[in-house]
Amino acid sequence: MKQVKHIIALIILCTVALPALAQNSPPDQVAQVKRLDWLVGTWEGTGWVSGTNGTRQDMETTIEVQRKLGGTALVIENLLLVGTPGPRGRMIADGSINVLFWDDRSGSFRLRSHRLDGHFTESAASVGERTLQFRQPSDLRHEVRFAVKLDERGRSIWRGEQSMDGKEWKQFLEFILQPLGKPRG
Repeated sequence: MKQVKHIIALIILCTVALPALAQNSPPDQVAQVKRLDWLVGTWEGTGWVSGTNGTRQDMETTIEVQRKLGGTALVIENLLLVGTPGPRGRMIADGSINVLFWDDRSGSFRLRSHRLDGHFTESAASVGERTLQFRQPSDLRHEVRFAVKLDERGRSIWRGEQSMDGKEWKQFLEFILQPLGKPRG
């Protein structure tokens, strides 16, 4: 009798545990993330960032966007470079690694960001027809929001705005990027 109980317990364990271990990528997550296929690839270009004192600084950037985890997430890595080519080269001014994914529980996109300065944020994101928008809290007592869109010439335009009160917004960043490659799969 004891042996029968062990066999039944093993059968139940196998019926519950094995399918969970063998799961493929959740189809809804993959379908949602696939809406951002237009962003996948390597992008390079120039733009500007405005400091807290209002001074604009021209910069170059490279953004690499890759599908990860069976298509359930995008990893977005960016570096902002300042300076001119030469003996000292360009310096990294800022950068981040971001993971964008569809969260089934909330029914929305989420963006987790880790910046070069060590700050980490998580925020909601929204995806439209060739657009991506997200907000991030700032350690400078203001809120920032970003909008990314693919224009009619195939460039990705990245704009950032900041607000002290959440009502009035002022642009502080813009980059126009050209695609260098579009990895598939």
